[in-house]
Amino acid sequence: KLNKFVGKEIEIETVGKILNNLNIRIKNRGENKITVIPPSYRNDITRSADLYEEIIRMYGFENIEDKMPVENIKSGIVDEEFETTDRSKKHLRDMGLQEVINYSFIPRGILEKLKVEAETIDIKNPINEDMVTLRPTLIYGLLKNIKDNFNRNITDLKIFEVSRTFTKAETLADEIVKVGIALAGREDRTLWQPKPEAYDFYDLKGYVETFLTDMGMDRYQLKRTGNKSYHPGRAVDIFVGRDYIGTFGEIHPDVAETMSISKERVYLGELELAKIVKYGKTKIKYKKIVKYPAVNRDLAILLDRDKLVGEMLGDIKKASNLIESVNLFDIYTGDKVESDKKSVAINIVLRKSTETLEELEVTAVIDKVLGLIKKKYYGEIRQ
Repeated sequence: KLNKFVGKEIEIETVGKILNNLNIRIKNRGENKITVIPPSYRNDITRSADLYEEIIRMYGFENIEDKMPVENIKSGIVDEEFETTDRSKKHLRDMGLQEVINYSFIPRGILEKLKVEAETIDIKNPINEDMVTLRPTLIYGLLKNIKDNFNRNITDLKIFEVSRTFTKAETLADEIVKVGIALAGREDRTLWQPKPEAYDFYDLKGYVETFLTDMGMDRYQLKRTGNKSYHPGRAVDIFVGRDYIGTFGEIHPDVAETMSISKERVYLGELELAKIVKYGKTKIKYKKIVKYPAVNRDLAILLDRDKLVGEMLGDIKKASNLIESVNLFDIYTGDKVESDKKSVAINIVLRKSTETLEELEVTAVIDKVLGLIKKKYYGEIRQ
């Protein structure tokens, strides 16, 4: 340690002579270690550094060459949770969302008004009544951000938060990092369209699905939610198998009114980041571009209003290995269809990787799809 402190190799015999000259008694001498007892009148020598200074003073500063110290520096290890959180924030910012940061504390009793069911933890000595409970959800903070901005006439809101939430556990709290995305108000979508359009469910769906894709997660199912904080029929849960990932959709009008938001509809999503990482792909796989042309077919299907389109699209995709993609591009409910029906327009892309598709092959696949829709979903081609 002395040699590292000085920056020069000083022989142990030289050190011993210097200590003797200073009346510092050597109690024990090892190969690279000396134990000493300073004289009683040297109250200034209380630690190793004091001893090093005395040795340097007697050795002579002029005998120590000027040179830069050599130190082995190891590269730091990035915390996995920090890296994941930082990466998720970058993806959300790249989509044009603005980050908000809220307190981890929420008012007492607010969860009942928000229709959130959770085992909560209260603070024994809260600063005030608005900061009593550790939040189990990001919903309150995001809704408060929207209310505060609406009160200041800011009506185009696209915000997100990536933060910890807390629920009661057997010993300590369970801390879960969640991603919250909220849209509210009206967006000026184009430069040539003077009237801004209100956000809707599909705007939020686009942001959520883009985020999941950016995080490498492309296999999941959307199911109608039973979460009471959301509008029934206008919100969905995200699942991978039976594992719950999160919920997104329109906030229930009663919940919005509780937060004094009544001018515009609010669309909000809350996802568990750890599960997104768990099911996300970390390695990107590439495949050759198919040189044979694709065949597009558009279908307008008449369905009962309560039928879930997402499940139907998934079944259509599995109907044939010639189907490359299935996309929904319109849902119509109006005076041209029955009141208990909806018209769903979908685009089906078919392609063969080894040769050009023939019309008979395309017709056979479409007939199979129509048979599936009729048998399982009681749907029919809209005339």
